Amino acid sequence: MKIIKYALGQLQANCYFLIEKNNCLIIDPADEANFILEKIQRERLNLIAFLATHGHFDHLMATGEIQQSLNVPLYINEKDLFLLKKLKQNAQYFLGYQPPILPIVNIKKLNEGWLEIENFSLKTIFVPGHSR
Repeated sequence: MKIIKYALGQLQANCYFLIEKNNCLIIDPADEANFILEKIQRERLNLIAFLATHGHFDHLMATGEIQQSLNVPLYINEKDLFLLKKLKQNAQYFLGYQPPILPIVNIKKLNEGWLEIENFSLKTIFVPGHSR
C-alpha cells in the first residue's frame, strides 16, 4: 500500500491518500476539491471512499464538492454526524468568511473495529478528545 500525505487548505489539514493498485481511499479530504480531483485524474485512481478522522470542517469541506463528480461514500463516526450539519457555520466562525460548501451525501457510519472496503482492510480505533 502506498500512503501519500498532503497538507491542504488554509488550516493545512492533513489529507491522506491510501493507494492499493489503482484503488484509493482518502482520509480527511480537507478543503481543496480541485487539487484532489486533479490528483485522482492524473494518477488514474479509482476513488472508492472517504474516511473522516473526525467531523471538523477543515477536514471535510471538499467532500460534498468531490461527491458531485464521484459518487463515493463518507465513513464517519456517528458521534460526529452533528458536525456535518454545522460545516458552514463552523467554517465561517474560524475562517472569518463563509466558503462555499456543498452538502455531503452518501454517509456511512464508521464503527470501531475492522472496516473492509474493496481491497482495503483497516482497523479503526476511537480516541475521543479532539472531538466526540
